[in-house]
Amino acid sequence: MEYYAVDDVGRVLNHEEIEGQIIGGVLQGVSQVMMEAVKFDERGNPMCSSVADCGMLTAVEGPRREPGAR
Repeated sequence: MEYYAVDDVGRVLNHEEIEGQIIGGVLQGVSQVMMEAVKFDERGNPMCSSVADCGMLTAVEGPRREPGAR
């Protein structure tokens, strides 16, 4: 899967920090769309106690930057 993320961050003081924020935002958006689901029992009670139980991507499944890409 290939994707592009574009943002106007203004004056960059720390490139790595900005890159991490953009990657984190993309990861959260993809996670919400593709994985999160809240399941309920027959009485309408949620069957998960935290966001981690509902399905959320971690850094392991996160996007990888291509070498040399900026």
